[in-house]
Amino acid sequence: MNTVHRDTPHTLWSTDLAQPPAGPPLPIADLLLAPTQERGPTAQHALLHALSLAAGGARWQHSFEYALVTGLAAVQTSEVSETSEVLALVALASTDLLRGAGALVALDAAGEERYRWAPGVQRVSAPAVSGGVACFTADARALVLLDPASGEERASVKLGTSASLSAPALADGVAYVPCRGPHLLAVGWDGKVRWRFDAPESGAVWLDKTPVVVGELVFAALTSGAVLALRVEDGALAWRADVGPAGKRLSPPVADGERVYVGARDGLHALDLGNGCAAWTFLTERRIVAAPVVAGGVVYAACHDHHLYALDAATGRESWRREVERRIEVAPVLAACGSPPTTCAIVADRGGALTAIACPLDAEELETRARSLEEADCSDEERAEAWAAAAQALADLGARERAAACQEKVARWLRQPVIRLDVQHEGLVLDAWTRLQFIARNEGYGPARNLIIRASGDQFQGQVMATQRIIRLEAKGESADWLDVRPREYGDSVPLRVSVEYQDLSGATCVCEQTIYISVAQTETGRGAGQTRHVRLPATTHVLSFDRLSPLDFERLCLWLVEGEGYVRGEHLGLAGSEQGRDVIAYKRAPDGEELWYFQCKRYKSIGAKTLRDEVDKYLALAEEKPHLRPAGVVFVVSCAASAQVREQVGDYCEQHGLEHEFWALTELDMRVKRYPDLLQEFFNLAL
Repeated sequence: MNTVHRDTPHTLWSTDLAQPPAGPPLPIADLLLAPTQERGPTAQHALLHALSLAAGGARWQHSFEYALVTGLAAVQTSEVSETSEVLALVALASTDLLRGAGALVALDAAGEERYRWAPGVQRVSAPAVSGGVACFTADARALVLLDPASGEERASVKLGTSASLSAPALADGVAYVPCRGPHLLAVGWDGKVRWRFDAPESGAVWLDKTPVVVGELVFAALTSGAVLALRVEDGALAWRADVGPAGKRLSPPVADGERVYVGARDGLHALDLGNGCAAWTFLTERRIVAAPVVAGGVVYAACHDHHLYALDAATGRESWRREVERRIEVAPVLAACGSPPTTCAIVADRGGALTAIACPLDAEELETRARSLEEADCSDEERAEAWAAAAQALADLGARERAAACQEKVARWLRQPVIRLDVQHEGLVLDAWTRLQFIARNEGYGPARNLIIRASGDQFQGQVMATQRIIRLEAKGESADWLDVRPREYGDSVPLRVSVEYQDLSGATCVCEQTIYISVAQTETGRGAGQTRHVRLPATTHVLSFDRLSPLDFERLCLWLVEGEGYVRGEHLGLAGSEQGRDVIAYKRAPDGEELWYFQCKRYKSIGAKTLRDEVDKYLALAEEKPHLRPAGVVFVVSCAASAQVREQVGDYCEQHGLEHEFWALTELDMRVKRYPDLLQEFFNLAL
């Protein structure tokens, strides 16, 4: 089975820097460095923010007067781990010819300056580091090589054309320099120009984005919308591919050894590395200008449509997406965030909000993460949640024994029951009534309440039979009950579906099912000896599948739930089609009368703050027109998880406009619905 299970992406942390990003952030040690630039036409200063990778909190800031940060790079000062440290190289271009200066500044993890290369130039390009060399261009006319640990200049090579501020690409002692024109230069670290490629286009076309080198080819993007593959040896054109709408700029290219990926005005394009033929295209409504990131068979693409997309590198199929507040113009980065460390894609939107998005994990990764939480400083609920995710992933892969072991951990941390049934009988005969004894044993960690056992199957008369309800079965306790059954078929393996339903300590409904196979004789003379079947039914507090409901049924569910939760005079306005954002309305009893509340019902895979704020705006517009319809509060009923960032942003927005608010997101919604057997029966066909 080739299915790979992945959980859902979620926001691990978010920090608003309140200034537009000047470039992609850079992970360094346990920090994330994020450059920003002041807003406005007269902005002159840049800031470098150091944030904690674990939680996004601010550690320090470094200000650069009359400068723009053109790029960052990380460098290890020594190959000896005991004496080595990581430095951040910060490249600067002057924003004021008289008071500013270009420079390359090295900062340590505490934000202290270690050295500054500043020989009176105005512009230093983004740096690249490889093989113990830092490489960049100065004033567009010179290629400079430094010792990145000490800042000592090793060489400066004059260029015969104008270089761009993008970083060179380094490979095998050669720097491939992007230019502000239709040129790409290959310059050896010995100072010799190996070759110069000149694009044949007429007009103002540039090769100004950082190229990428893979094997014997170097790939570069023309501003006219073409990807070029040049031979490393001599710069000869190996192939050319026009990408996206004609004449529109592309993102810097990236590659993974099989394909080259590039963003365009219409989406992300993957080209075959060998011949440039289109491998796949992922279309978006707005442009992709930031370089994609490829790792672990996944391509991460940041788009102007406010989304980060995770795509399968081989097929281009979307694995997941995550929406942020504003458009994304700089490349995402991957880093380990949180505690325990979780692989995250970190994006910086146009407004300066940095968001660490925990990348979904496959089954093996989920199991490893859950194991790491066993001794970690976290709550029992967090441990249980991690084991539950691993159990579901393994079950999807058919690894039932491992899934059951993970589910056992869930039961332990949540103090849930684990039910084992012994089904005993004295031999069954076709068309003869026989008594089955069910012995329920609770081998788990908490009591099972209102437990009832059902047996069903077309092969037995009555089809559905149920035992008496067991009010409470304590952990390590047992209880016996009987059902009379009459087989309609005979054979060595006649199927009988056995289910156990109960409530755990939290009041959540648990449904456990398994098919057992019983020998049934054709005649009395063939009646066999008695049998005992052992059926182990692990506690499975399933999250209800809200996404399987239609949008209309989800709104109906919300209406039923609203009435169950004590609201009165509920109305389902969404059914009328002109609800102005109000799917359900109801009244809440208050000391001085009744309060009007609105319920926004969203059956979504994921939800962003902007979507919910837009709904609040509809309510406010309606209240301006009809003041008597202004609600006291809003309940956001959503079928997906709502991140802390979304809750905080939407909550602040509601408070600013004098509205109370509540979230009934996935976990809360699941818990509330499971309190009502009639809802379980009506919408999920679960009986209790």
